[in-house]
Amino acid sequence: MLAARTPAQPTVSRALRGSPMVSEETRRRIETIAQQLNYKVDKNASGLRRRQSRTLAVLFFEEWEAGGAQINPFYLSLLGPMVRRCADHGYDLLISFQQLSSDWHVDYEDSRKADGIVLLGYGDTLDSLKRLTTELGLDEHVWFTGRASHAEVQDWLSSSDVGLSPDPRSPFNEASTMNKTLEYMSCALPVVASDIPGYREVLTPETAIAVGPGDERELADAVAALLDDEPRRQAMGAAARELAVDRYSWSDIGRRLESVYEVVTVGTREPVAA
Repeated sequence: MLAARTPAQPTVSRALRGSPMVSEETRRRIETIAQQLNYKVDKNASGLRRRQSRTLAVLFFEEWEAGGAQINPFYLSLLGPMVRRCADHGYDLLISFQQLSSDWHVDYEDSRKADGIVLLGYGDTLDSLKRLTTELGLDEHVWFTGRASHAEVQDWLSSSDVGLSPDPRSPFNEASTMNKTLEYMSCALPVVASDIPGYREVLTPETAIAVGPGDERELADAVAALLDDEPRRQAMGAAARELAVDRYSWSDIGRRLESVYEVVTVGTREPVAA
């Protein structure tokens, strides 16, 4: 019905999906008619034709027990930013629980439910996922980083110029500071971090540049400014190292923890301030 009142059907399809092959005037005319007819593009049918679903899937791997699985709060803190980023690019986000015993990969590969898959989980999933990657011929496209040793982390950070903590705003991040940020400071790196409470409590203007959460341009500008200014970078790194030693070394943390125990058990004095 829509095609009968407008140019040829291929032109209508191109116009409604924003193809540059259609002129702006024609696209606006087709969109106006579509609105008058209350016509909506069938995303499922369109996806079948393009062999794309415009959907990304996040799969949680949990072995369910009688009381139900407990989800790592860190994973939950990732979902909000992932949903927003998908929406920004016109994607839906499918969230699903899987079990190691299920043939989840066959289901997603055959049904084309999603164009890409993000796997979240822990426990004994690593070996099975590595085998599956090889079976599917994806070794060149999937990288299992594994857990880095403290020595490796120190080597990598010591050869870096800037430490980045561009964490999104979330309930988890509002109340916590990532360990990596303290590791940056201990290795004398200046930090570029999101301007959220979890970092305001730790970082100072002398040690870090605060940027708006999710502001990619501000983040890039801050990093570029530090990379182009070696004296400033070194001064901030030295200040970060000094702050880490003074406030967050094991000896200082231990001293404060001991004072808390004394207050609880004896009640003779106030806890030592940070």
